[in-house]
Amino acid sequence: MRVIARLNVGGPALHVAYLTAGLADRGYDTTLVAGTVGRGEESMAYVAQQRGVTIEPLEELHREIAPLRDVRAILRLARLIRREQPTILHTHTAKAGAVGRIAALLAGSARPPILIHTFHGHVLRGYFNPLTTLGFRGLERWLARFTTMLVAVSPEVRDDLVGLRVAPAEKFAVVRLGIELRERVTAESGARDETRRALGVAHDAFLVGWVGRMTAVKRTHDVLRAFRALLDGGANAYLVLVGDGPDREPLERHAHALGVARRCLFVGYQDDVARFYDAIDVLLLPSVNEGTPVSVIEASSKPSPQEGRRLRPASAESPTSFATASTASSWRSGMPRASERASESSPAIPSAAGRWAPPGRRACSSGMTSPASSTTSTASIAGCSRSAPQPDLLQSG
Repeated sequence: MRVIARLNVGGPALHVAYLTAGLADRGYDTTLVAGTVGRGEESMAYVAQQRGVTIEPLEELHREIAPLRDVRAILRLARLIRREQPTILHTHTAKAGAVGRIAALLAGSARPPILIHTFHGHVLRGYFNPLTTLGFRGLERWLARFTTMLVAVSPEVRDDLVGLRVAPAEKFAVVRLGIELRERVTAESGARDETRRALGVAHDAFLVGWVGRMTAVKRTHDVLRAFRALLDGGANAYLVLVGDGPDREPLERHAHALGVARRCLFVGYQDDVARFYDAIDVLLLPSVNEGTPVSVIEASSKPSPQEGRRLRPASAESPTSFATASTASSWRSGMPRASERASESSPAIPSAAGRWAPPGRRACSSGMTSPASSTTSTASIAGCSRSAPQPDLLQSG
C-alpha cells in the first residue's frame, strides 16, 4: 500500500505514479491511496491513471492541519489497512507519512510488517513557528522508531534530516527520483515559434521561464525581483510563469507593484510543459530548498545543454543568486556572460558567472547549498534547445 497526501503538480506525484506502475510490471500488487488536492492546485492523478494505476481516494487526507479531519483520515486509513492487509506500507510526503504510520500502528494484527517513508523534502525548518516546528520534529523522531526504512530523494535531504536528529544515517537509503523524461519533454519541431506566438512574445525577445507551484518555499517573488533587474539592464525580455498555487494572487499584485506586469505572463497549470521549455531561453528556480527540482531536470534534458553554474548564497537571509544580463545586446545574441545579483559585495558570491553557452546554446541546471544548512537551495539557471514540442493552443490559466 502506497499513501500520498495529494497528487498535486510536482515530483512526488510523478514519483508515486511511476513507482506504482513499475512495481506492478514486476509482480507487486499496490493500492495507491491519495488525499485531496487543495484549492489553487491542479491534480496529476492522470499520470497514474494513464499507467493503469487505480487510485483509492481518501478525502479526509489533505495538506492542511485540521485535527478532527486528520483523526478521521487516520481511522479510515486504519480500516483500509485492515481490509487490504498489505505486507508493505510506503508513505510519501510529511502529512501522509504521519497519518499513514499512525494508522498502521492502530491497525492491530493487520499492521504491515514493513513500514517505509520517503522524504521528498521536509517541513522541519523554516515553514512554521518555532513551537510548531519543534512539535513536528518530535513527531518525526517518534515515527522513525517504528519505521523499517526511511528514504530520502537526495543525499542533501538525508544529511539535513540526520542533522535534525530525525534518525541516524544508517536508517536512511537515498533513492533519487526517476522521471519519464521522454514523455515529459519530447517535442515536435516548430513549437518554439508557435508557443511564442500564443504568448505574444517576439521570436528575438529573451524569454525567462519559471515552472512550479506558487508557494513560499519557491521564492517566486525573487523571480520577479530578478526579472525587474533584467529589464533595468535594458533587455528586451519577458517572463512566463507556468503553474499555480496559493501565492498566485499576491505574486500578480507584486508584478504590478514592480511595474513588470505587462511583461509577465501567468499561464497557470499546463499539462504540456515541454513546449514552454522549448519557448524559453532560461529557466530560473530560486527555491529555498528542493528535494528534487523536477523542472530543472526536465529543462536540462533538452538536446543542447551546455553548462550549469553552482552559486553559493551569501547568507541564509539572502539565499538566492540570479544571473542577469550585463547589457541588453548580450541577451539578444544568446546566453550571456552574467553578473550575479544578490549581495554582490559578499565574497561568498563569485564576481562573474564563468563560462556560459555560446549563441544558439543553453545553460543547464545549477544547484546551491546554503552554508547555514545542508538543505539544497536552487538558484537554477537551466536552458532548453530550440527543437520544440507540440504546437497546441495555449490553455487558459
